[in-house]
Amino acid sequence: MAPRGTSTNQGTVTWRVFAWDPRGADPGRLAYFRNSGPIPMIENADLRDITFPSGGFSVKA
Repeated sequence: MAPRGTSTNQGTVTWRVFAWDPRGADPGRLAYFRNSGPIPMIENADLRDITFPSGGFSVKA
């Protein structure tokens, strides 16, 4: 299954990062928000251990 925002036919992904603290749980009070895309995606990427391209974030599970 491809991650949401992935266009497997085009080989691209759109990634988003949302972060907030206990004082701001609604979107208007996000401590940090960043998105990028569509950007080229690594073919057959292991989504359990990946750094998303173009200044993205890392996931290691």
